[in-house]
Amino acid sequence: MSISRLTLCAVPLLVGVSCGLLAQEQDLPPLLAVEQAREMQRGAWERLDAAYQAVQRHPELGLVEVRELVAAHPEDVRLALYLQDLELEQDPRGLVRQRANSAYAARQTALTALLAARVQEDPDKRYLLLQRSVGLDGSLTQAQVEKIRMEARAGDPQVLDQLIAVLNRDPGSAEAWRLLATLAPLYERPDLARAAVQTEPWSWEEDSVRADYTLAVADLDAGNPQQALLEARALPADMWEARLLEAAALAQLDHPEKALEVVEQVLVEHPDLPEALFNKGLLLRDYLGRNEDAIPVFRRFLEVNEASGQANLLRVTQVQFWLGLEYES
Repeated sequence: MSISRLTLCAVPLLVGVSCGLLAQEQDLPPLLAVEQAREMQRGAWERLDAAYQAVQRHPELGLVEVRELVAAHPEDVRLALYLQDLELEQDPRGLVRQRANSAYAARQTALTALLAARVQEDPDKRYLLLQRSVGLDGSLTQAQVEKIRMEARAGDPQVLDQLIAVLNRDPGSAEAWRLLATLAPLYERPDLARAAVQTEPWSWEEDSVRADYTLAVADLDAGNPQQALLEARALPADMWEARLLEAAALAQLDHPEKALEVVEQVLVEHPDLPEALFNKGLLLRDYLGRNEDAIPVFRRFLEVNEASGQANLLRVTQVQFWLGLEYES
C-alpha cells in the first residue's frame, strides 16, 4: 500500500492538490482595468521605490528616511509593511512583535492589526489578527491576501475563488496577483498563473525575476518540463526556489539522479530548508525507490518544519501518513 506519486515541490506549498471546486463563474479583471489601477497607484509605488533606493545607498540613514516617509504618508500600507520588514532585519523579531502589539493595543486599526499579525509566532493569533484587520477595513487588500495565504496552507480548496473575488474588487492588488501566480499551479490552473504573470512587474524599478520564475512553474505544471528546465536555469544561480524548480523539471524528464544532485546542493547552502528536505525525500522514495533512505530525510523535514513555524499542513500530513505506512510494513 502506498500513497500516489507526488510532484516535486518548488514553492512553499504542496503541489498536486486537485481542485474541482475552483471558480468557473468569476472572470479575472481585464488587463486594462489592471493598468488603470496600477497607474492610480503610481505615486505609492514611486515612494516605495524611493524608500528602497535610500536603504540601498545607506542602510542606517535610509531607515531614517523610510520612517519619515511612513510618518508623512500614514495611509501608505506598502510603505508601512516595508518599514516593518526593515525592522525585522535590524532588530530581534520579539522586539518588533512587542512594538507591533503595543501599537495595536494603543490604536486598533486595520493596519496596526495587520502589522501585528505579520510578526506573530502563533499561527492562531496571526489568523485572528488578520480576521480582525479585515473586519475593521474590508478594503485593506493586503490583510485579505495574507488571510487567504494562511487558508491555502491549511488546504482550503476555495482560495482561488477568494483571490479572484479580491482582484475584481481591487485589480491593482500586486499582492493578490502574486499569490494567485503562486497558488494557481498548485491547483492545476496554469492558465491563471500565466494571467497573473502578465501583470508583472508592478514597480517601474522592479526586474522580472519573480514573473520569470512563476512562468517556469506554470510551464512545469502544464506538462512542459523541458521549457520549465530552460527557464529555471536562466534564473539567478543563488535563488533556491529556482534550483528546486530545476530539480522538479529534471525529475519529470526522468533524470532523478541529476535532480537529487541539484537538491543536495541546495541543502549544502540551506541545510534546514523544509522545501528542499521534502523534495529530497520524494526523490528518494518516489523516483529512486530508496525508501529506507527517505525515512530519515522525512523525519528531518518534520523537525525543521515544526521548528520554523511553517504551517504546511497538507505536506506534513502526507509525510506522516507515509512514515506510518512504512512502520506498518
